[in-house]
Order: sequence, then C-alpha cells, then structure tokens
Amino acid sequence: MIYKVNQGDPNPPQGCDTHDAVKSYFKELKKAYKSMKKKGYLTQAQQGKPSVEEIRLHVTRNGELCLGTGGNHRIRMAELLGIDNIPFLLRGIHSKWVIKLCERTGLPPHKAIESWINQNFSRLKYIDQPLTTLTK
Repeated sequence: MIYKVNQGDPNPPQGCDTHDAVKSYFKELKKAYKSMKKKGYLTQAQQGKPSVEEIRLHVTRNGELCLGTGGNHRIRMAELLGIDNIPFLLRGIHSKWVIKLCERTGLPPHKAIESWINQNFSRLKYIDQPLTTLTK
C-alpha cells in the first residue's frame, strides 16, 4: 500500500492515498482483530452498521463460493481465530450452477437453490437483503 501511495496511484488500495491513511487502515484492522478475538464474530448490525456491509459472496458455475467485494480480511481473521461461522450475503449465483442444481434435484430454481443452501450451510436467515447464510 505504501508503494502505491509513493507512486501516486490514482486508485490506491482501500482508498488509502497517504501514509497516514495506510497507518489508520491497519490500526482499524488490528482493532477489528482484537474485538473478534475477545467477542467473537459480530454481525455488522451488532456493530451498529448497515447489514449491507456484511461480507458479500457469490456462487461460481461449479458451486463454489467466491468473494464479492469487501470482507476478505474479516474472513481471514475469523480463520486465524478458529471461528467457524460467519454471516454473509449471498449476492449472486451463476446460472450454470442453478441449471446443474435443477437437473440434479428435479426442482424449480428457487427450490433447488434453497435445498442446496440448507444442505451446505449451518443456518439460513432472511433479512432485508436477499439471502443471508452462515458458513459451516
């Protein structure tokens, strides 16, 4: 990040365009890690933030989860701390995966997806956004 700042990158990582901004960014990451270590993983709502800021994931054509935008640091911190369940917003599912699910299950798309989610994730909750799930 410092390299990008020094180069005057017009699109710096995490919006950090100064040395102080980089320092502040990592200070906040350390703060989040310490909080997660002490209190466990708190949802964005539990932290007083909008639920839309939850980790956003997508399902690939092979049925694998991939990171949308934001949240990779939270996922890695949870892994380091041995936290098994973290909330995320399921923001998109590749159409080829939906077709595979429908063919495999003989169910219409919405039922096939719901069945797959229930089989692969520990809990399913609906909030004001589309699907919210907790990983295994």
